[in-house]
Amino acid sequence: TFCPTTRKSLPAWQDFRRSLDDLGIGILAISGDTPENHAQFAETRNIGFPLLTDSDLAVSKEYGVYISYAESRGHFGEPALVVIDRDGDVAYSLISSGPKGLPEPGAVAPVLIYMSTHGGKY
Repeated sequence: TFCPTTRKSLPAWQDFRRSLDDLGIGILAISGDTPENHAQFAETRNIGFPLLTDSDLAVSKEYGVYISYAESRGHFGEPALVVIDRDGDVAYSLISSGPKGLPEPGAVAPVLIYMSTHGGKY
């Protein structure tokens, strides 16, 4: 909820959600934030898809986006976009290091459309 990339990206995905629903694709977001922070973020930004808490950052570690700093900055999951196929395998992923941000949903749409027309596989 503190990340500028997330603040920009998740509302764009919310706007794109109807197209995802039409393709039979679900969306969720995962971060180390508390459920209370997620609830406030979802309410203030009108996010209607699940925001899940990865309190021990195990999911971040599993997907290779875990970052730990020796300084006081702590540890967190780097912003990333991960598309999981019908079999639970990673079909597409992109990690957003630094201020470059994540692609807009329309840039990922060809991957999602292909998957929806090919049995959920890419």
